[in-house]
Amino acid sequence: MKRLRPSPLLAAAILLSLLWVSPCRADSAGPSNSDLKVMADTVWVMIAAMLVFFMNLGFGCVESGFCRAKNCVNILSKNFIVFAMATIAFWVLGFGLMFGEGNRWVGEKGLLFVSNGADKEMLTKDVAANAFKALVKEKLGKDLSDEKIAKSEEALLKQIDEVADSVVKNVTKAEESYTATLTVGTTKLEKKFDGKEFYWDNYPSLNWTTVPLWAKFFFQLVFAGTCATIVSGAVAERIKYLSFILFSFLLIMLVYPVVGHWIWGGGLLAPGEGNLFGKDRGMFDFAGSTVVHSVGGWAALAGVIVLGARIGKYGPDGKVHAIPGHNMTAAFIGCLVLWFGWFGFNPGSTMAADIHGITRVAVTTNTAAAFATLTATITAWILLGKPDIGMTLNGCLAGLVAITAPCAFVSVGNSAIIGAIAGVLVVFAVLMFDRLRIDDPVGATSVHLVNGVFGSIAVGLFGEKEMIVNGAKVPTGLLNDGFFISGGMDQLIPQVVGVLVVAAYAFPVSLVLWVILRYTVGIRVTAAEEIEGLDLGEHGNESYHGFVMAAASTEIPSEGAEPRSALVPPNDVKRFKAVVEGISPTELATVWSDLCQPQTNGIAADFKTVYPYLTTFQGATFRFRGGDPEQIRTSLERLLKGRMPQQPVKVRVET
Repeated sequence: MKRLRPSPLLAAAILLSLLWVSPCRADSAGPSNSDLKVMADTVWVMIAAMLVFFMNLGFGCVESGFCRAKNCVNILSKNFIVFAMATIAFWVLGFGLMFGEGNRWVGEKGLLFVSNGADKEMLTKDVAANAFKALVKEKLGKDLSDEKIAKSEEALLKQIDEVADSVVKNVTKAEESYTATLTVGTTKLEKKFDGKEFYWDNYPSLNWTTVPLWAKFFFQLVFAGTCATIVSGAVAERIKYLSFILFSFLLIMLVYPVVGHWIWGGGLLAPGEGNLFGKDRGMFDFAGSTVVHSVGGWAALAGVIVLGARIGKYGPDGKVHAIPGHNMTAAFIGCLVLWFGWFGFNPGSTMAADIHGITRVAVTTNTAAAFATLTATITAWILLGKPDIGMTLNGCLAGLVAITAPCAFVSVGNSAIIGAIAGVLVVFAVLMFDRLRIDDPVGATSVHLVNGVFGSIAVGLFGEKEMIVNGAKVPTGLLNDGFFISGGMDQLIPQVVGVLVVAAYAFPVSLVLWVILRYTVGIRVTAAEEIEGLDLGEHGNESYHGFVMAAASTEIPSEGAEPRSALVPPNDVKRFKAVVEGISPTELATVWSDLCQPQTNGIAADFKTVYPYLTTFQGATFRFRGGDPEQIRTSLERLLKGRMPQQPVKVRVET
């Protein structure tokens, strides 16, 4: 049997643990149970946050794999820099708007730079008790910190504990004050506690978790970064790099945190007096089907509409042309990384080392992903005739998105149903968006928007306010059972209305931001850059520099073709160029791209004459190497006139 070698990190952790409980420490009592819970909670939350951060690798691989090789650098660069932009935007303002104490619309306190106010002592039960112990020592001469005296004054200590409890109940914010009285025999000891003298958390909506403020911030930050990353895939292969960076910054600073405040920050859609549904009802989204995924989806949809489709995606006759991704290996790796990272995304949202909560959420998350993977594969097989791997991967992601809101509120059996529905939905959504001519290269809107909405509604359908744990009923945190559990609408209505309210804010605001960017810095690259590829046009780099992407040949591509540098003809062949007149470069790029797609009537003879000798196409100029110049000129002119008979198209040859 091979002997296991202990990890140096594990050894260091054990050593530190031994030092912590060592008698050599001045405080031989060691940490209290509450201290240990905070430590465990914090370690779990930080590990979960790091798993979610690791999902950036998954998004980069999935998106680059689903897109063409000529845009790979651009997509990787966007997925890398987007988290940097999200970090800055969320730190500067986003976190404060989302979780700061304020009104039902936005946070108002601690807005900038995660500021938690003056450096004062927090009013806790221990602080109040210690204040009275000091008063007892001063007025009565009894030092209750002495163990012998404390043992003889157990009744007094109990009385102090009760008084301290009344203090923290009566002073809950800076504007409040309370005078507490401790009666010892015939002596009355009074002390006034003024709220202004103590520290108050600017982010009370996060007080349900025991972890430190920066742990809360970091965990919420990685969720904000995920929201921004969703947009990247939908607008891929034609968006300006700068425009994407600017939009990501604005999304995380102004759109995402407002919705987050409404649901997670105690605002408009959360349970509470003065909010939309009152204190006994509210929208629940455990880990972000709406807050993260559908907000990112609405922003992505707005961007796709303003940006327009990629050149060649849709023909003049309305036909949808498939533009296959270049690397399904990368897409597979990315999807697996995302599946793995989701075990930080959903179970981590407990924000506590709750063994029952973490394990149940992990299982519901995994079950939904598994069933969605299968149903998406089967649905694609039936509709498309083949088990398309792209649909399989997106099916898995759809199941993960759909279970994100209800993962803590549903049984494992119901998580299977939610996943199964999500897998079917994503396939139909991809086909629907294509028919609507909404060009989303990676299916981000189908995965994150459609299934983010479905997952949020699923809380109102399958959610349970109590579950059996070790034979006892345990509250899940949900206020009302879902429709299929109780037959009632008390949870379904807030979920449906909440989805509509979020859509009414996130989509139009994102649309306005995209339009502003369009008419200021511009959002779309030129047709020439798009055809050549954003790697060279935007970055001056190639992802596969030095690689031969296709073997030299004179064959005409039969399917999936796109405008590209033509095959390399033999040496010493005459070079010439054909310049097209009477049509704009943008129109020409669209027509030529469409000609390069599979045709229902087969490949035209004129196209066979032109294509084998074409080396580059940019603007209005086609460059050739080999072939008969006059024959190529005639065939090219005939091809273009056939597509645009109303245009005065002329082609002239220059040597």
